[in-house]
Amino acid sequence: MFLALIGTFSASTGNMVHQRNLNNNFPSIQTIAYAMFYGSIVTLIITRFRGAELLFETSFSYISSLLYLSIFGSIFAFVSYLKLIEKVGPGRAGYVNVVMPVLALIISTIFENLEWQYDLIMGLPILIIGAVLVINQKIKSAQPSNSREIKNDSNQKSQIFEAILEKTEKVNKVNSINE
Repeated sequence: MFLALIGTFSASTGNMVHQRNLNNNFPSIQTIAYAMFYGSIVTLIITRFRGAELLFETSFSYISSLLYLSIFGSIFAFVSYLKLIEKVGPGRAGYVNVVMPVLALIISTIFENLEWQYDLIMGLPILIIGAVLVINQKIKSAQPSNSREIKNDSNQKSQIFEAILEKTEKVNKVNSINE
């Protein structure tokens, strides 16, 4: 349970750091490369600390599956997910993390003949209930309940948009002065 909490915290922190990097106009590909490098170093340190042996096979199937997972399962997956964060924001992109475990179980059952054991049978309803609660909570908080709230919501959005425009103009002026 503790490791699950650490993993969730780390993933959420990574989403927010990426959003901050986007706001500061850091190049996405380079920051992803550094993040993956740092993650691999931390994994190596933990592996060494635990005394686990590093194994590498020279068989074609091992190397090809390692390359596939490295390229498609890590690089393309992270770039795609972080592009999603850029487009819809970290909160909405988080829906992927709510739905993905259910899809993984379905795919494993169909293609890998996953044998359902007691923990999966007990955990799946909890997982589905959690996903429904998270998604419904986000939908309810995003929808105004009456026409007065809708009008206030549109006024707030226009005020936010105007503030963003003002800040952008100020930044552009400062940049033009610095050049």
